[in-house]
Amino acid sequence: MNKIINYKNIYRVTIIIIVTVLFLILVYKFSIFYMLIPFFFYTSFTIWGVFSIDSQFYTHVICNFDTENEIALTFDDGPNPETTEKILDILKYHQIKASFFCIGTQIEKYPEIFQRIVNEKHTIGNHTWSHHNFFAFLSYKKVLQEIVKTNAYIYKYTNKSTILFRPPVGILNPIIAKVCKNMNLKIIGWNLRSLDTVKSKSKVLMRLSKVKAGDVVLLHDNRQSTPEILEKFIGIIAEIKLKCTDFNEIVN
Repeated sequence: MNKIINYKNIYRVTIIIIVTVLFLILVYKFSIFYMLIPFFFYTSFTIWGVFSIDSQFYTHVICNFDTENEIALTFDDGPNPETTEKILDILKYHQIKASFFCIGTQIEKYPEIFQRIVNEKHTIGNHTWSHHNFFAFLSYKKVLQEIVKTNAYIYKYTNKSTILFRPPVGILNPIIAKVCKNMNLKIIGWNLRSLDTVKSKSKVLMRLSKVKAGDVVLLHDNRQSTPEILEKFIGIIAEIKLKCTDFNEIVN
């Protein structure tokens, strides 16, 4: 974690700025509008921390790892009835292990696809129960429920709980960080985001062509284009002699 720019230190500095500004207002008759300084200081850093999963602002997040020739291939938002099995077929053919961060409601709807992911020895991660659009605004209780319920379904099919968690859209805040700490979860981010949910296949592959050892690569197994992108990406990493590993290997 960044030892200087993190939530606790920014909070402390904000308090110092507030006290200093109050002193200037009371003693030297500075305008009350100077109180906007600590407000903007604190708000700017906290918003940056929320949307920058690799900032390590609120807590430690695994976004890459030390290795000479490996990458971690990760998929979010499945299992999906139209694309996940195509992806599994490709991974099986190339003898590649990946990590799937699954949504609880999708596990409930498509248990047979989830069971295949498990049976083929891919790593399973928790991606919340509902992938709530406003997950960052939920209470501690709601965040806990989302993660616990998903872990219960993961346990049902794997006979063990996962310690891996990826927040929806990579958004973090103090509440999510506290829940993960209390549950002893390891938060998994990324440092190579394919943007396959918003970019064309050619632009996604252009981004993926920048892959290097130690990267955590983010793809989605609920996109029609992902199987084709995956096939071409496997060709890219083969050319530069990189191998894929999963997070069971990384965290152990």
